[in-house]
Amino acid sequence: MAGGGSHGWPDELCERAEALINTICPKSDTNKRRDGVQQYVKGLITRCFYPEQARGTKSGRIHSAIRPTALD
Repeated sequence: MAGGGSHGWPDELCERAEALINTICPKSDTNKRRDGVQQYVKGLITRCFYPEQARGTKSGRIHSAIRPTALD
């Protein structure tokens, strides 16, 4: 095994992996749009569940600060 690539991998393999990662990595404008959509959806969730203090996550879950109480 020739070369001294990262973690003992061959240099050629490391270069190819880095090129592939750079190709599929999202661009900054993509991340800005994604963040904008996320903020919009979080705002919708907040307004729809008001006055409960609900919040949405990137995974699509909705969490509420109000805990259910036991029924008598």
